[in-house]
Amino acid sequence: MKRNLSAIALIFSLTLLSSVSFALYTPQEALTDALSEPLTFVGYYMPKYSESQKYPNCLFKNSKVLLMSSYCVRQNVPAGSVKFHATDPSKGYVRIYTEIQNPNKDISTAKRADYLEFILSTSVRITEQAFDPSMSVKAYEKWEDIENKNYTKYCVTGQSFKDQPYSTACADITNELHVWGPHGFKFWQKSDPKWPKLLKALKSQIRNLPNYPY
Repeated sequence: MKRNLSAIALIFSLTLLSSVSFALYTPQEALTDALSEPLTFVGYYMPKYSESQKYPNCLFKNSKVLLMSSYCVRQNVPAGSVKFHATDPSKGYVRIYTEIQNPNKDISTAKRADYLEFILSTSVRITEQAFDPSMSVKAYEKWEDIENKNYTKYCVTGQSFKDQPYSTACADITNELHVWGPHGFKFWQKSDPKWPKLLKALKSQIRNLPNYPY
């Protein structure tokens, strides 16, 4: 009898596991990981998709996350864009983007009320190719270039039009709409002090890099 019950329990557990959605990286987890340990500067590169060719991307990492920060310059920039890659590639990666109106103010010093609501967004994506969190800057640049050409398996929380409320849309992973979606919406709905804290930390590191040309 006990063996039968054990077998039934095992079958039930396997069935339950097969129905469980991906444990995708949330913006809250990403920020916690990024701030849990000091971030080491890995290097920088100028992305091909940069129209001005004035704003390089920088890579930083600790034992829990590899992150890519755009607009990696010493001067003030009214926008912030960071990709957080979990060290467990199956969790995918999160991107947070914010922007403010004032071109003379740096995004790291802005308050939540300063953000342009139509621009603020957060997203998660399952990687399309193998990902190594210890890769070099050149390897990451090549990886990103390939990744950007095949944009599938993602969820994004944002606005489609200015007169519409925020919502989450998912492509190819629609089961995440009600799993990851609430986390994305919560990040937009409630100010997270960890976001400006991270932006300030990154800006400080960039401004203190020796012999940095930007």
